[in-house]
Amino acid sequence: MNVVRTKKLDKRGTIEIKVENLDDLWVCYNIILFGDFLSARTTRRIKKKDSDEGSDKGERRPIFLEIQVEKVSYHSFSNRLRVTGKIVAGPQDLISLGDYHTINLEVGTRFKLRKDFWPKYMLIRLKKAVEQIKRPPILIVAIETGEACVASLGEYATTIHANIHHSITRKASAKQYEQSLLKFFGDVANTIKEHMNSDIETLIIAGPGFTKDSFLKYFKNKFPELVKNVIIENVSNGGPNGVQEVIKRGAASRILEDYQITIENRLLEELLARLGKEKRNVSYGFDDVKKAAEYGAIETVLVLDELLREFDMEKRKKLEDLLHQIEKARGEIVIISSLHDSGKTLHSLGNIAALLRFEI
Repeated sequence: MNVVRTKKLDKRGTIEIKVENLDDLWVCYNIILFGDFLSARTTRRIKKKDSDEGSDKGERRPIFLEIQVEKVSYHSFSNRLRVTGKIVAGPQDLISLGDYHTINLEVGTRFKLRKDFWPKYMLIRLKKAVEQIKRPPILIVAIETGEACVASLGEYATTIHANIHHSITRKASAKQYEQSLLKFFGDVANTIKEHMNSDIETLIIAGPGFTKDSFLKYFKNKFPELVKNVIIENVSNGGPNGVQEVIKRGAASRILEDYQITIENRLLEELLARLGKEKRNVSYGFDDVKKAAEYGAIETVLVLDELLREFDMEKRKKLEDLLHQIEKARGEIVIISSLHDSGKTLHSLGNIAALLRFEI
């Protein structure tokens, strides 16, 4: 998957990146951290020097700036990252060093990212992103009578496009029930059509009972040109829970097995399975994971992405030292998204957990 295009690290520790798709934004969200230096072409409102205070709102002009990062916000609804920090470089006849500025990263944006130190796991993540063949997202529809969720699954993130609810009761006459069901199917089908762009090759229709089969028949009649590669899956729920079940249970595993989000879910399931069997080849919480790292026992460590954005530099340094120690012992580092159910599970375990090579 061509997530980003990078150049080799220069002497200042700089990598140039181009955002090519929405998955790239998620990768960038997890590598742009507090204290990094980011430079890009942006726009800034510039006031005339001889204008009266407050009388000139200024003109927004394109400009190339470098900022030292203080805050990174992921805005999934607008498909952008907002990176805020103090200006450290730029045309000084137009700006003042030390002022704050926000750079928006979107699909198509080029920027340079400089770090004092690049952890090995970040470079590996970038390398994988560059080398992998670009895979189109999959559209998932989890449907039961009166409730449906339409979402797309990318390499690193699941995007919910719509939750659709209709009040459908069997207490109504057969004709009224049929009309209500067809109206519901129509709304779901139109939502799918809206998001079935040229990048999406596969549609998964999942749900309990026969509603999903009836909907597929309706969808084929309404939009036959969109029915190229449709997979039917049995799950116990419609709606957002059904989407998560498709991912967690490995439904359509032939397609999903290599997606990063699926890999993350499998690792969490393995972790929970070991905990359920009270095995001692697992650890969780910072102190326990640190102890396991000292024994060289860590095979895979799962880290909640929020930990990487820790503003307390002392805590950040402890985490970076721990991850560096794990890397030296050839342990794998996997960053888990806080936006997914797997991230919520990891949060309840202290934000960090590890699968061990042997019991300790």
